[in-house]
Amino acid sequence: MRRLIAGVVLIFACSLGVAAQASKPSAASKPSPAVQSTAAEPVTEATVNSFLKHMFGYDASISWDVLDIGPSRAAGVTEVIVLLKNPQGQQNVRLYVTQDGKHAVVGDLMPFGADPFAPARAEIAARANGPARGPANAAVTIVEFSDLECPSCKAAQATIDRLLAEEPDVRFIFQNFPLRAHPWAFLGAAYVDCIGRQNTPAVWKFIEAVYANQEQITAMLPQSATSIEDAMKQAFPAISKKLQELAASAGANPQKVSACAAEPATAERIRKSIELGEGLDVTGTPTLFVNGRRIQNVNGLPYEVLKSMVDAAKTAGK
Repeated sequence: MRRLIAGVVLIFACSLGVAAQASKPSAASKPSPAVQSTAAEPVTEATVNSFLKHMFGYDASISWDVLDIGPSRAAGVTEVIVLLKNPQGQQNVRLYVTQDGKHAVVGDLMPFGADPFAPARAEIAARANGPARGPANAAVTIVEFSDLECPSCKAAQATIDRLLAEEPDVRFIFQNFPLRAHPWAFLGAAYVDCIGRQNTPAVWKFIEAVYANQEQITAMLPQSATSIEDAMKQAFPAISKKLQELAASAGANPQKVSACAAEPATAERIRKSIELGEGLDVTGTPTLFVNGRRIQNVNGLPYEVLKSMVDAAKTAGK
């Protein structure tokens, strides 16, 4: 999707005088009314739409939706998330509007400082609640925010498995981050949570089995459903049965796992995992953190670069 609309994003970036680093679409983003921002003049949806019309009005094939407007992590800067669309695809773009409301940059805010990844590293250490493997005192902790219904997560699994095989001394944590646009992702996350708590070794086999059957499970969703909720309501019995079968094949107790998945406490743990990800600016899956360093485009990153990041984190001893 990035390549399909890269030209549109590049035009946007060049017009603003910066290089584009657009984030992936996030089902966690939602339409937002005009809100009081941190700018001197509130950034409203009307203002954003007028701005975009001036930017792209010359091309009738380009359209957009304003997904969110609100304060960014940087004091005095307003964050605007826009979904740009053309016949070749669509992509989320983030705009950061300065406090005076007169300038904007496009891209991602990145942490800055002598140890820029320390805050994220500390937050993960305090709040990560997913199944883990590897030495508890490892010099490097890798956290994956993932969604079992996400095709990109399935595609990234081979890379992550290779990395963990070649880096056996790292700590790996799988954090549930089911996206709102994926009907059965939350149920899959519940199974991961419960299997991980009841039988940690089985959870890795379960995740692998679900990815292997991902398309088959998604095909169980009715095409006639009028909403995500309706689709899951109709498909719940079939998908639940399939997940129980995969749990059993992984070595877990399917009855105990199914009962655990229905408990309110399980849903609460998943919500806390989502909150952790959102607080760390996770906008899509899969997203990795290597000792607090956020890596979004796992499938687009050369393996050698990813491994070098892990090795460098070891050398840094952080």
